[in-house]
Amino acid sequence: MFRTLCLIWLLTCVLASQHAEAAGAGCDTGLPFPLAVSPTQPDSTQQVTINIDTSDVVVDSVSTEVHDATIDITLTIVGISPPPAHSPCASQVVGPLGPGSYTINLKEVDSGLSQSDAITVASMSFVVGEIPGVSCDPDSGYISVSPSNPADGQAITLTVGRTQAILPESVIVERLGDSITATLTANVNDFSVALPDSCARIEIGALPIGTYTVDLDFVDTTQTHPQAVHVKSTSFTVVPHPPSPPGPLTGLWWNSSQPGWGIDFVQRRDVLFSAWFTYDTAGRPKWYVAPDCELQSVSTGHGCTGDLFEVKGPILLAGLFNPAAVVATKVGTLDLGFADSNTGSMTYTLDGQTRTVSIAREPLRTGPAADVDYSDLWWNPAESGWGMTLTQQSNVMFLALYVYDGGGAPVWYVASDCEVNSAGNGCTGTLYRTSGPDFGAAFDSSKVQAFAVGTASVSFSDQDTGVLTYTVNGAATTKAVTREFF
Repeated sequence: MFRTLCLIWLLTCVLASQHAEAAGAGCDTGLPFPLAVSPTQPDSTQQVTINIDTSDVVVDSVSTEVHDATIDITLTIVGISPPPAHSPCASQVVGPLGPGSYTINLKEVDSGLSQSDAITVASMSFVVGEIPGVSCDPDSGYISVSPSNPADGQAITLTVGRTQAILPESVIVERLGDSITATLTANVNDFSVALPDSCARIEIGALPIGTYTVDLDFVDTTQTHPQAVHVKSTSFTVVPHPPSPPGPLTGLWWNSSQPGWGIDFVQRRDVLFSAWFTYDTAGRPKWYVAPDCELQSVSTGHGCTGDLFEVKGPILLAGLFNPAAVVATKVGTLDLGFADSNTGSMTYTLDGQTRTVSIAREPLRTGPAADVDYSDLWWNPAESGWGMTLTQQSNVMFLALYVYDGGGAPVWYVASDCEVNSAGNGCTGTLYRTSGPDFGAAFDSSKVQAFAVGTASVSFSDQDTGVLTYTVNGAATTKAVTREFF
């Protein structure tokens, strides 16, 4: 099924005071790295100047945002071949900042692209006020990674121990592919604070699945020409995140006074995937998806707001489906609110119309729960763009198939009474295509008509994989399917 898992975390941003300065001795980082702060050990009454080496790029503008303990600096780049009179430095001023540890992320983006396309090219940390006494694990030497076996999506922390009884000035972290370099800078003559077991700690965020090498280097800032000296290396592996089971909102929902349309929800953690099956102005079946609705707590329960997409693609035939031909277009928004896991409301904005409808979980059949509940979103990973939702209650499944017609328009079919077999690992039922009224200011269920067009069956070899076979007007299609984890 089409997904755009691009979760946007809403952060409270405070614009720091900012300005780009011409080159000068005061803008030199003084280190073999693109970032430095001045003063190196600020207190909570001082402003902090962040010096940036721009000698290898032509900068159009510099912007700075402070998010709690993170400072993002974005350089808008207009070229990579600086002219002779080019200014090799820029600086930004932030603060005063409260006591604590801060991380600076230096980002670059080409002129003409969105700020959201900026790429982080370097990071460093510094401390305002007294360095917190973070205890070092003596068995980890000078560097450790937490958690030691992170999963994708988990924030990763590097803890860097001091090489001598000195006060660290900064920790600079740079990542290139699967190689991470953490450089500890310090004045070896500064014994003003005796913290023999103190560490510097820096957040490097989440990383893709893979194995990474971390090199710890040390720079003595008392030298005339400071050079990085390698101290130690370690490695860690980011593993796949354990699949999350469907959450309590997963299932088929409807408005009981308006049978003929419905909306399927699949919840994983705090993300809700919504597939809405309804009709166009000509009465043809049509579906929309809101793939990344991030649930937020509210006073009466919880809910989410997400973008609503119309998707077009090729007809689904055995062995013939080109995911590159799938095109998704944002056409509106979907706002969902839930009083509990069985009742709620949906407000949609589509084609200039906004409407709110009460919804509830649709009851299919009562009876003992199945040993394995196959309610979920199912797809073929090699054929992203079409999908199937299953809602199981006792020994019956409601199967909804989201595909495309011969003209590329989205069309849906349902097996509304797919009887579970005696083994409990599949179902077979009649497949229907329906027509109905446009989902406008009102919905007249008397205009809904259902036509049997074939059959659908699904069989599962285990709880996460299966085979879908269906016929539409005599044409048969068989596809391997798996649960879609997100």
